[in-house]
Amino acid sequence: MSLTEAVSEPTAPQVLGRLLAQVRRRVFLDRLLTNLTFDLILASIAWVVLLAVDRTLFSGVADGPRVATLLGATVTVSFLRSILRGRPSRHDAALLADHRLLLKERVSSAVYLEEKLSGDAELRRLVEVDAARAVGGASVAESFPIRIPRFAAWLLVPLVLGVALHLWLPTFDLLSRGLRREVLADEEKLVSEEKRKLEEKFQELLKQAQEKELPDAQNVLELVSAQQQSNANVEKKDGAHAEKAEKTSSEPRKEAMVEMSRREDALRKGLENQKFDPLKEARKTLRALDLKSADLTRKLQEALKDGDFDKARKELEDLKADLSKLSEKRPSDLTEEERARLQKLSEELGKLAKDSKSLSRFSKALSRASESLGAQGLNSQKMSDSLESVSQSMEDLQSLLKLAQQVEMLDQALELVQLSKEELANLHNCPDCGKSKVGSKPGGT
Repeated sequence: MSLTEAVSEPTAPQVLGRLLAQVRRRVFLDRLLTNLTFDLILASIAWVVLLAVDRTLFSGVADGPRVATLLGATVTVSFLRSILRGRPSRHDAALLADHRLLLKERVSSAVYLEEKLSGDAELRRLVEVDAARAVGGASVAESFPIRIPRFAAWLLVPLVLGVALHLWLPTFDLLSRGLRREVLADEEKLVSEEKRKLEEKFQELLKQAQEKELPDAQNVLELVSAQQQSNANVEKKDGAHAEKAEKTSSEPRKEAMVEMSRREDALRKGLENQKFDPLKEARKTLRALDLKSADLTRKLQEALKDGDFDKARKELEDLKADLSKLSEKRPSDLTEEERARLQKLSEELGKLAKDSKSLSRFSKALSRASESLGAQGLNSQKMSDSLESVSQSMEDLQSLLKLAQQVEMLDQALELVQLSKEELANLHNCPDCGKSKVGSKPGGT
């Protein structure tokens, strides 16, 4: 024997170490396969039970994710169980090797001496050499095969039964869980569509507020839209929201109603802003106008009484145009009829100023116009003063008109929310809700 061969030839401990490593690995894999087969049989039985429950009581419990979770849990449990209890120790592997390879306790004795009598090196070496020689060309693969256990055939029984249930058992849904889930899905679609339409209309109002330069209404609408967007983002992040929505078919509608109520409260709060107090006071005062003696200013006072400030402003513009034409004449060229008309106009503006006394700026402007027109010795300067006072009145009406437009826009938004709440309140569940749907065969015919 050459020196190279002597060096490359494995020693007795190496031979025994390789033998034990092979035995431990093959025993572990065989036990893992046995455990996995047994656990798969149990999992298949559980799958059949889930299918039966799914078709009769709780529709949807045997869906794909649950089956995948069951399969994953089965493989994981089998692997962990095999690692914790199926992997043999070196001593157990030696005993198995002695038994199956007919080594008459040679390998187990060598392992015992290695663990217990490590101080007696000569005795240990002799035992190891004897064990290594006895192992010789023994086939570990033949003595420790990795094979599917015989009881694996029982796995076919629940599998065939499960496939049969999946294909041919109709859905009875005795507790109507599946039907309620379908109704819930339909209701969620209707609620989402209603919320989408409302948001589109809100955006249209917001665009109109920007175009008409109505800052207060714009701020309120932006605040309400921002709150809605914030609630939507929270719902997306809340993973429990979808689970809660399955509890009852009325909750999506209830949640939407709560959102609508929040919008309604925000709009009402916006309408109560102190900036709109002058408009409220003006409407309250002008509703009490007495139109009995009104002639030249009847249309103006009717518009004011009705709170139509846009029409009132146009009537005041017409009145200003008439005064402008008269102002082009010299006071001495005015006819008696024109003078009488100016006197009548002065009286009516004076009464209107008195009736609208709570509207200080508007009332003062009308009073000045009345005094200028009714003064003795009417001249061009007084006519000019009356025109200036009427112009001031028009500016005051324009301010009220702006406030009225903002309030009107917020009223429109409030009405939209209330209509949406009514639509949501009128959503009714399917008339078949609570009735079983017998005869549905999702897997086949």
